[in-house]
Amino acid sequence: MILLLTYPNKHPAAPSFFIQSKGENAGRPLKTAIANCFAVYSADEFLFEKVFVLFRQGKFKYYLIGSVIPFIRKKEVETVIKEAAKVRPEIARLIRLTDEIIEIKKQQISLLKQLQCSLK
Repeated sequence: MILLLTYPNKHPAAPSFFIQSKGENAGRPLKTAIANCFAVYSADEFLFEKVFVLFRQGKFKYYLIGSVIPFIRKKEVETVIKEAAKVRPEIARLIRLTDEIIEIKKQQISLLKQLQCSLK
């Protein structure tokens, strides 16, 4: 079961993740809430990664409306999330692993830059 609510809301449980609702990146899944987003409640532990894949593929771009500030409606987000639920869990696991590797590499780069500065 997937529940999608506008943020902030009075739902007693903590959301699984958030989806940006306005701007050029509308549809982007987020780990933390921003001013214009939807809160997603789900038992699927890989739903964030599945939605992220569809965002990267541009599936949300089709549903963007508005000429000055693009935005996406809740109904269209629900449509894409239903499509995300069909993504195989193996793919979602691989995406999570690559995200973890990217974060580790970013930390390594940061440490190497600090080392470089200390050697000057």
